[in-house]
Amino acid sequence: IVLNMSGSGADDSGGDSTKNESQTYKIVVIGAGMAGLTAANHLLKNNIDDFVILEGRNRIGGRIIAITIDGRKMELGANWIHGVLGNPMYEVATANGLVDIVQENKPHNVVATLPDGHRVPFHILQVIYRYF
Repeated sequence: IVLNMSGSGADDSGGDSTKNESQTYKIVVIGAGMAGLTAANHLLKNNIDDFVILEGRNRIGGRIIAITIDGRKMELGANWIHGVLGNPMYEVATANGLVDIVQENKPHNVVATLPDGHRVPFHILQVIYRYF
């Protein structure tokens, strides 16, 4: 269950939520970002459904957000998976076909790909790294 508790319109879309519901839950999950959604998923997998997720925006996802500009998708929030061994986000992404595994024999080598699967040239990665 996701309740929007932003009576003052604190969202990303400029919308206004004036819903004022009163209900009792055994568990309250604060935030519908990845941590909150993961917590809710864990509760559901353990047959616990007496909970509510409180989110201050009119959307779920927390820092993960993509927008479309001139027909191109642009990630504005979290879009990098740090590490792969034991990382639950990596496991979810690969299980849903969102990550292509690229084998590299060099340790600590950064590999970046475009949506079409082509690699970003290393000199461009160096420029990006220098500025960010």
